[in-house]
Amino acid sequence: MYPSRIRNVLALWTIVLAAVDHAGAQQVTISPPVYEQERSSSSSYTIYPGGYPDQRMQLADGNLRGAPRVIERIELRRDTSPGYPMQGRGWQRVVLDLAPTDLSLVSEVFADNTLDVPTTVFDGPMVWSTSQSTPTWGTDGLTIPLSAPYLHLGDSDLLLDFRFEAGQRLDGTPWPAGSLMSYYLDGVSGSTHTTSGVSYLGNYTCTDSAQSQGAVQRIYLETHSTSSPSHPGQIFHYQETFNTAPDAMVLQAVSLTSSASGTSLNSCNQLHIDPAAIFIGRADNAGYARLSLGSVPFDPNLVGFPIHAQSGWWDSVNSRLRLTNAASATVQPIPSPLSWNNLLVTTTTQVDPLSSPTGMVTHRGIPFLRYNWN
Repeated sequence: MYPSRIRNVLALWTIVLAAVDHAGAQQVTISPPVYEQERSSSSSYTIYPGGYPDQRMQLADGNLRGAPRVIERIELRRDTSPGYPMQGRGWQRVVLDLAPTDLSLVSEVFADNTLDVPTTVFDGPMVWSTSQSTPTWGTDGLTIPLSAPYLHLGDSDLLLDFRFEAGQRLDGTPWPAGSLMSYYLDGVSGSTHTTSGVSYLGNYTCTDSAQSQGAVQRIYLETHSTSSPSHPGQIFHYQETFNTAPDAMVLQAVSLTSSASGTSLNSCNQLHIDPAAIFIGRADNAGYARLSLGSVPFDPNLVGFPIHAQSGWWDSVNSRLRLTNAASATVQPIPSPLSWNNLLVTTTTQVDPLSSPTGMVTHRGIPFLRYNWN
């Protein structure tokens, strides 16, 4: 344990003693705090937690920083959204570890998200029922009693690291590995970036001899808020080509100008851009290639500024020059930062969800949590 944390532990003995003296005076904290009441919006639920027979899920909660707690129980709540059946399920084993974390450093790598040795606070079977009673905290099996009180010092964020193992549907129907079966818990989703719409010039008839579909050019400009986990306060660029010659060279061009009429290069598309830069890449065996110029700090003067892209390659059989369509995107205004501090990292389509070292990082589908503490 870090020396600063040792000092904090000593300073928090008064909290622990107070908890002992007032064991019956349990209090609750709901996170994210701005969503304490049930909402009727269709976006007020989460589909990820407990959605797979085998799943690892880390929830980084930054709403408890500066709020030391002796946590004794954690509760979830089923959502009230109509029309979504809550199929009961159970797992032979669910493990929950708690650990300090730093929300600003959370990444897709599970092992990198703890600041100290995790503490296992729950390890046992769990069942979430099919009950359709009025949702209240902790009902339908959504209570996680901690095996021992956990002292959250408050000098860091809190990481909840779940492992759901050997899940089965209560109705006996098979639940295939990797199959999402959402339980629709009460939660909130948010996005930390806006993506430009894309416009196109040219056609999709340029088809490589090794492909059955025409080549396609895409381009994206993402404007990230200051609370973005990946590019805070940045404009991020990337572009993609599909269905060019497999495992072969592709020329990816970026431009500040475009032309509807274009210039003829004796190909099946006009050259619709005036390339400012051309990058030599290589498509994979499916004919896909990606190019990113990275990110730059957001500047409001750039809003509406266009970037254009078009790519070319030589046919895999007759070596003729082929051109994709051209694609254009414009810089969008910066979105407001989220008013809550949570991140989810979870295995979704990983082949080995319990042993995969990485997961998907998202601000979407964050479950509400209620901490019971003394």
